[in-house]
Amino acid sequence: LSFGMSFWQLLPAFLIVTLVGAIETFGDGIAIQRISWRRKRPADFRAVQGAVYADGLGNLLSGLGGTLPNTTYSTSVAVVDMTGVASRRVGIWGGAILLALAFSPKLAALILAVPNPVAGAYLFFLLVLLFMHGVKLAGEYGFNSETILIVGTSFWMGVGFQDQAIFHDYMPDTIAALMSNGMTSGCIIAITLTLLLRLKQGRRRKLKIDLAPAAIPEAHSFLQVLARQIGWDSAAINRLQLAVEEALVVMLNQGDQSSHNKTLLLEAAQNADTIEVSLVTGPQESNLEEQLEKVAQADMQPAAALPFRILQSLVEDMSHHQYHGVDFVTLRVSSRPL
Repeated sequence: LSFGMSFWQLLPAFLIVTLVGAIETFGDGIAIQRISWRRKRPADFRAVQGAVYADGLGNLLSGLGGTLPNTTYSTSVAVVDMTGVASRRVGIWGGAILLALAFSPKLAALILAVPNPVAGAYLFFLLVLLFMHGVKLAGEYGFNSETILIVGTSFWMGVGFQDQAIFHDYMPDTIAALMSNGMTSGCIIAITLTLLLRLKQGRRRKLKIDLAPAAIPEAHSFLQVLARQIGWDSAAINRLQLAVEEALVVMLNQGDQSSHNKTLLLEAAQNADTIEVSLVTGPQESNLEEQLEKVAQADMQPAAALPFRILQSLVEDMSHHQYHGVDFVTLRVSSRPL
């Protein structure tokens, strides 16, 4: 608590590592759901949100207790993937056993007595699993040229900075202390590249309307102006309008009576030859992405499945992320002919 020069030199690194830990927890929360459910279904981001909250609370308690911070580990995902055991009860008992072991110094001494070659083989296998799951998380929504550029550049420059192979002798001591850690330098590079590549998408257009049938014409006009500015033809504009209209109708039909009193934030951005539209509103009763999966698996009556089949035929991709208090439905519509 002296707040000297060393404190201020280390503070940025600790902040970045904490941010990396939160991102890792977010990714692990998605990955563990992908391999734990028997049938394919979209990730429940309310559970992911809870995991990030728990991670933050754990770090706060660790700091107050003067011990090391904690985070989730991707190796847990690998263990579930290999063993096929995803029971919550097993996780609870495992946590209880680890808590008991924390008060057993003789067991800690036993672990420290493990020969280095044995520990090295274990760490090698552990790092391979961590790396592969990291790649899978990075490509969760597919690899494109931008994703490959961000992942590849940030990873190898992080390795280069940690090995002191990149301008180490020319950096001031304060910058060198921050960049000499591969996690902090790689994170800074990844975030910087992501922000720079986002600039080419332009400013996102926004429209706030009521989640009600009467607001659909206003949404049509908003989308028509946007699509015409980038040169879309009438057929592509009609497809974009119909896709958003169908999504709004499904959201109204799937929601409860209170959904008619909700506000809808419509956000649109251009990306190459597609337009990505996000519908942000209050919590919905059901997940549209999950309903689409049921349609694909023929688990829905034909009459109920018709709106989802229409929506599926109009969009390139659709996702529905449900958080506590807010839902994000994202549609990606292409200007190419169907």
